[in-house]
Amino acid sequence: MKRVLPILAAAWTSMVVHGQAVTGEPEVIFEGNTVFNNARLLRALARYDVTIQNDPTTADDGAFFLREFYFLEGFPDADVRYQFSPARVVFEITEGLRLWLGRVVFEGGETLDRDRIRAVFESSMRQATHTPFGRLRFVANAVEDASGRIRETYVAEGFLDAAVTFEVSPGLGRDSTDVLIRIDEGTRYALRELRLAGDLPGDTREGLEAALQPFFGRAYRPGDEVLARSRSVDHLRSIGYYFAEVQTRVERNGAGRATLVVHVDAGRRMVFGQVTAEGMGRTMQSAILRKFGIRSGRLFNAAAVTEAERRLWFTGAFSDIRVTTRPTDDGRVDIDVKVEEGRARHLSTTVGYSQWDRAFASAVFTDRNFLGTLNRFSLEGFISQRSYGGAVTLEDPWFFRQNLTARVQAFGARRELPAYRAVVLGSAVGLSARANDSTLTGWGIDYEWRLVTDTDVFSDEEAELENYRLGIVTFRQQLDTRNDLLSPTRGYNLRYDLGLASPATLGELTFFRASAQATWYLPLLEVLPERPFVPFFVLNHRAGLLVPFGSTADIPVPERFFLGGPDSVRSFQLDGIAPRDRDGTPIGGLAYLQANVELQWPVWRGTFVALFTDFGNLAPDLEALTWNETRVAPGAGLRLYTPLGAVRLDYGFNLVRRDGDPVGNWQFGLGFTF
Repeated sequence: MKRVLPILAAAWTSMVVHGQAVTGEPEVIFEGNTVFNNARLLRALARYDVTIQNDPTTADDGAFFLREFYFLEGFPDADVRYQFSPARVVFEITEGLRLWLGRVVFEGGETLDRDRIRAVFESSMRQATHTPFGRLRFVANAVEDASGRIRETYVAEGFLDAAVTFEVSPGLGRDSTDVLIRIDEGTRYALRELRLAGDLPGDTREGLEAALQPFFGRAYRPGDEVLARSRSVDHLRSIGYYFAEVQTRVERNGAGRATLVVHVDAGRRMVFGQVTAEGMGRTMQSAILRKFGIRSGRLFNAAAVTEAERRLWFTGAFSDIRVTTRPTDDGRVDIDVKVEEGRARHLSTTVGYSQWDRAFASAVFTDRNFLGTLNRFSLEGFISQRSYGGAVTLEDPWFFRQNLTARVQAFGARRELPAYRAVVLGSAVGLSARANDSTLTGWGIDYEWRLVTDTDVFSDEEAELENYRLGIVTFRQQLDTRNDLLSPTRGYNLRYDLGLASPATLGELTFFRASAQATWYLPLLEVLPERPFVPFFVLNHRAGLLVPFGSTADIPVPERFFLGGPDSVRSFQLDGIAPRDRDGTPIGGLAYLQANVELQWPVWRGTFVALFTDFGNLAPDLEALTWNETRVAPGAGLRLYTPLGAVRLDYGFNLVRRDGDPVGNWQFGLGFTF
């Protein structure tokens, strides 16, 4: 027995040394690291999904990825070796000198804006080195990738043979490296000629040429022939050629000229056949067919089918929609619509705080498939420390099978504002049309009837009429080219409203109301994928006029214009600009002008600083609207842009004060200012 124990012990030791019977992970030791501590290096290994185990290959992987980590951190001469045993793994690290990116000089490539090319280089470097801000490390692979991105930028602008190379040299400091980027643009190509061939019916040639016109007169981009083929097929299938097939190619003719060759096989012309729908539970089949809007016998139009499917999706009533087209031998295309109903009812709530209403809460219940008709029903309510109310609305977004939205609404509220408090009860009907779903461009006409009662005007001005009935018809138009409805940075928004109140509209008041707004968003630099946040100007102008006539000599306070607050002249609190009574209570006016100039400058990602000047003038009538009474309010603020819109904080200062005007005011708001 005494002889057996030493033999077993020796065998066990041998198995441990050769890694055959060791349990658990070995100890990991780092030697030679000075810039990064052990915990940081372990996190680096974890980021690369490396776990050191009782296997030499894991240690080899660890050494490789530690070198990659050091290279990415700006240590081009770093080296990592390892010693492996089942009990522990020792990584021997030689860090070398850490290098930072010094001067970056661009040579050649004068056609494209140098700031743009620099932005492409920098954004690529920051993405490759995971450095969102601050000083950039020198990483050779990242510089190579950035050079490739610059070449792609030139190719996208028609320089198909562009070449981009780089050289590195020691910088001014021993720890920096300068980079020279050489750009050889080559020839810039553009499509100059269109050649149509194949089975092309005579009545389609002109339309096809018009559909392809956007590809001409600009630089040729790789992939234009693919886009041209898609656009050609779309055009042909929009005028009945269901089986249309198109082949395209681009021929370079030298001297920067290129020809787009389009070969067409149009096939047979088709018309719409029968449309069927299935899969409904709650939804009426007639509602789906009405919303789909495709009528049998009309010329087949693939774009119309896509638009019809989009209309069904935009109802929000379905979790899945499948549209299948089936050509028949008699020249018809039957359509099968299969739907899967989703959750159509939704309840949303909001709580918050505002400067005037203080604590507030709101709730909105929406049924996007009211009684199975695919019309939208909503019930909303709000309550704050000053006001409360609610509304019920029914909308048909495909009225008379047209791009028209019909709306019927009933509402009631008790509102308290700086000038008055009142109970408002009423109803409204309206009809509107939008050019598209991404902007507010379109028109609308509304009729609103309301009863204003229990009115308490806070001023000492004697009012001719405090409780009244109002019926008003309003027509509006809007042209909107903003790039984003929540946080725009370029484009413009033009709008005007014209309203008429009279006994003919079932009210007691007679007046004409007009208002207009013009807002421009002017970026100072081009917005690029690699540079989404750029400084920009906002120029905003508003004006309004109320003209009483007939039996109305004095327009009640609740119908007047007011200025002041987070969305108008920010040096005043809500509705705080004169006219005011002797106690300083606002009484509103019948004419106003407002102008705002604002510069927003990005400081970090979606955070901007803002410098602004607001101008505002509110007058008792048009004749009293003079420059002498215009308030001028410079100020500054912060903007934080989020996916839900902007959060903003401003302070406006009254440059010229009149009696009763404050020195200035803080303003807090949500959403874009103008």
